[in-house]
Amino acid sequence: MSTVSGWLRGWLLLAGLSLSPAVLAEVLLENRLWRVQVDPATLAVRVEAAGAAPVQASAGVLRHKVSDMVRRGNRIDWQWDDGRWLLSVDLNQRDLTFSITASSPSQIEFIHQPASAMGQALIWPLAEGRYVPRGDRVWQKFLLAQGALDTTQDLSLPLWGMEYEKFSLHWLLTNPYNNQLRFKTNGDALGLSARHRFTSLEPSKPLTFSLFLGTLDPLAGAKRYKQWLIESDQYETLANKLIKTPQAAKLIGAAHVYLWGNDLLGPDDVRNWPLLIARLRGSGVLVSELRAAMDAEALRLLASETVLNRYQQTVMLRSLNRALNVQARKTWQARAVPDMQALVNGYAEVRVQLAVVLKDTLAPDPARWGRTLSRRTIERLQSAGLSHLWLGLGEGWEGGLWHPEAVRAAVSAGYLIAPYDSYETALREDENPDWTTAHLGDRANTECAIVEQNGALKSGF
Repeated sequence: MSTVSGWLRGWLLLAGLSLSPAVLAEVLLENRLWRVQVDPATLAVRVEAAGAAPVQASAGVLRHKVSDMVRRGNRIDWQWDDGRWLLSVDLNQRDLTFSITASSPSQIEFIHQPASAMGQALIWPLAEGRYVPRGDRVWQKFLLAQGALDTTQDLSLPLWGMEYEKFSLHWLLTNPYNNQLRFKTNGDALGLSARHRFTSLEPSKPLTFSLFLGTLDPLAGAKRYKQWLIESDQYETLANKLIKTPQAAKLIGAAHVYLWGNDLLGPDDVRNWPLLIARLRGSGVLVSELRAAMDAEALRLLASETVLNRYQQTVMLRSLNRALNVQARKTWQARAVPDMQALVNGYAEVRVQLAVVLKDTLAPDPARWGRTLSRRTIERLQSAGLSHLWLGLGEGWEGGLWHPEAVRAAVSAGYLIAPYDSYETALREDENPDWTTAHLGDRANTECAIVEQNGALKSGF
C-alpha cells in the first residue's frame, strides 16, 4: 500500500465519508487478529490471520454496480444496482458479519467458496458433525451426489468450517432459511456455492451471515453459533423447555417406536369377509360414497364372484381404509373457516356409521379396531415390560382421530405419543381445538389425549 493511499484510507475512515469504487476497488478491514479484504462489487473475501498465509475464503459472485458506499471504522455500507440491494459488512474481533437486504423477491448467490479454501479439511454439520479430509475421494463422491442442499433441512446446524495449519474459518448462516448450498470439486479439494431466496412472504427480511476466525478446535464454529444464539436471545436450555412442558421429561432415555398402519381397520377386525363384500356391493349412502372413493383394483374385486385370497383381502382393506379417510375429510376440508371440533367429530361420526352399516362383518367393539395403532398394541408393549417409550404415528395425525382410545391407553401407560412430521397442520394458538374429549362409540365422552399446541400435534405433553 502506498503512503498516499494509506493516508487517504485513514482520513476517510475518520471522516466517515463515502468511498468511491474508482478510488478503492477492494476495502481492507483489520484488527490485531486478522486482515480482511472485501470486494464490494462481488463480495470476494480474502483473509489473512496473524502469522498465517492468506486464504481466498470466497472468490466472489457476479459483479454488481456499487454506489453510496460509506465506511465507519471497520464497517462498510453500500448499495448494489441502484438500490436493488442494500449491503453491509462489519469486522468485530473474530467475526466478519454480512447483511444483504433486497428491495423485492429475488434470488442471489452470496458465497462462492473456491476449492482452494478447503484447507486441510472440511468440517461439515452432518448428523453429529463430520471431519472431511482434503483428498478423500469417498467423501467427495458422496457430497457431490447430494446436489442442492437446504441449510435448514439437510444440515444439523447452518454452518460449516475449514481447517488450516494454525487456525480455522467458519461460515455461519445466521438467517438459516431459504438458503441452498451446492458442492463442486477441483482436484483433491471441494468448493461450494451458496444462494439465498428472498421470498414474497417476507422480501425485506435481510440475509445475514458471518465468517468466523476460529482456533484449531473443530467445534469452534458450533461454539460460536451457540454463543450467537445466546447473544440474540434465541438460546433455550433443555431445563427451561421442561419447565414449560414438564411431560417432555419423559423423552429423556425413552426408546422411540414408530407405528405404521394407523388406518381405521386392521386385518383382524374383519370377521366375515363374504358378508363384508356383500355389504359393500349393496345400497345406502355410506357404502355408495365409499365405493366412489375406492381404487379400480378394489372395484374389480367387488364386481367379481371369486372368494378373496389373502392378497386380495389386503388390496380391498387398503382401498376401504383410504375411502374412509376421504369420507372423514369431507367433514372439514370444505369449510371456509376451520372448525377443529368439527374435524374431530367427523372421524367419530364416520366410525359410528360404519359400525352400524357393517354390523356382523367386523369385530363388535370399534374401540379395539386398528392394526398397529390400537389398544392391543399398547397392551402388548406393556406386557413386554416396556414402560418408557415415545410412540410416533408414522402416517400422520389422522390415526389418532380414528383411535382415541389407543392414544388414551398410551398416555395412561406413561408413554409419549405424537404424530411424526406434521408440519402441514400448523395452527395458531387461538385455533387449537379441544381434543380432550371426542364423541365416539356409544356417543359418550371418551378422552382423546391429542392436543394441538403451537402448531405441532403433541400427545401427553
